Amino acid sequence: MTESTKADKPRVAIVCTHAIQYYAPIFQRLVQRGFLQLKVFYTWSQSQDSVQDHTFGQQIQWDLPLLAGYDFHFSRNVASEPGAHHRKGINNPDLIAEIEAFKPDAIWVFGWFWWSHHRVLQHFSGRIPLLFRGDSHLLDELPGLKSRLKTIARRVYLRWVYRSVNHALYVGSNNRDYYLAHGLRTDQLHFAPHAIDNARFAAESPELTQQRSQLRAELGFGTQDRVLLFCGKFEAKKAPLLLLDAFVARHSELANLRLMLVGAGPQQTMLDEKITAAVHENPALKGKIQRLGFQNQSRMPLIYRVADIYCLPSLGPGETWGLAVNEAFACARPAIVSDRVGCARDLIIDGKTGFLVRAGDIQSLIDALERASNADLPAMGYAARAQVQSYSFEAICAALETVVSQVTN
Repeated sequence: MTESTKADKPRVAIVCTHAIQYYAPIFQRLVQRGFLQLKVFYTWSQSQDSVQDHTFGQQIQWDLPLLAGYDFHFSRNVASEPGAHHRKGINNPDLIAEIEAFKPDAIWVFGWFWWSHHRVLQHFSGRIPLLFRGDSHLLDELPGLKSRLKTIARRVYLRWVYRSVNHALYVGSNNRDYYLAHGLRTDQLHFAPHAIDNARFAAESPELTQQRSQLRAELGFGTQDRVLLFCGKFEAKKAPLLLLDAFVARHSELANLRLMLVGAGPQQTMLDEKITAAVHENPALKGKIQRLGFQNQSRMPLIYRVADIYCLPSLGPGETWGLAVNEAFACARPAIVSDRVGCARDLIIDGKTGFLVRAGDIQSLIDALERASNADLPAMGYAARAQVQSYSFEAICAALETVVSQVTN
């Protein structure tokens, strides 16, 4: 594309639930690139200042500017229980009229699950080109007759939903397979990888190096210790309890390995109780397991650097991608990832950028911990950083601009 005047720029309406740290930078960069005129319609108006995170169980206010650098509007949400955690939590009676008033040349919808987003897809189908972004995959489909019948019913319904979509921007290989399984053609699919702010996480500085050394010392980690990090929501699908069990089972053989658990969530109390019980039963564990609470975005580059390797042993269902793996990779930290995590197929090269484990298999996870305790983790970390470089906000922007150019011409 070539630069154009504002009047000539294609107008893109973006429908998204709320300002998200992984999406707002895309909107900011799209404005900076200057090829599109866009307006973001946020459908969870109650999230303007902070978000009541249903899983974290607390009010979250990100410490990065997520509402700067682009045009946006919070559409009135009249749901009796507002929130993105259930279908009826997003209900915007004015949204379609507000989008029509913007007079878009294309509409980019993030997710179909919520009432209002589904209405947008149905209302504008065949009238204005509809672009779609989601990160679902087929990895959670289970064997058995009952599960197969549910899968068939879901296929029929989702094929009907996606009939409204003109183009889908897929985040990775598993997501692409999902769209193909639900009726979209290859010419409707465009790679727009899931991404984080690689530059922010990769940036090194003497101050950050000093903070790393200081925090490791405060946590009791020695220079020769290898710190295994889990960060995220303490919930069943992410399997932090399984990771704790694997570590406790073999900690004596993995003398140089330490475990750091960072986050909050519904399994937090259970996790703390298990840590206390394990240390009481085996005092040699004292100091080898550290737990920190929720950490905001500006602090995460430091948290990853305190560690030597990251672990996301998710069981699913619903671990659609795992953007924490992107963050760890950008910080030059390899990762142990289960085969139920959406990004594993694209980002994990076993033995090079990390280790792949079988979901729910504690022995597979123990084997990975043993490999990590002996591997050249710095070399793997630099390979991981190289692997994630093409998974960038710029790649997403370029993909969107190309698709919009196609549908508006």
